[in-house]
Amino acid sequence: MTKISKHLHRDPYEQKLYHMFKSHDVDCKGSLDVTSLSKLCKTLELKEREPLLIAALVKKCGNTRVTFKKFKEELLNLLGTDGEGKYL
Repeated sequence: MTKISKHLHRDPYEQKLYHMFKSHDVDCKGSLDVTSLSKLCKTLELKEREPLLIAALVKKCGNTRVTFKKFKEELLNLLGTDGEGKYL
């Protein structure tokens, strides 16, 4: 069992997010490209935060694919701010 799957087993919310992430991984590479990230953001109804999240991920990861761990970390960072980088 991997670190991610051990932790997911304990946290039902993270487990649900992981399964949503995996459902958008149509080519089964374990990561998402920008198009798939955008679709996931729409599924999660992030609305105006979608471009902020994708921009932050592209900045951190370059123009490469994004893993669940990086997505989750950046999503939590974004949700903990007012959308302009100021923490709530």
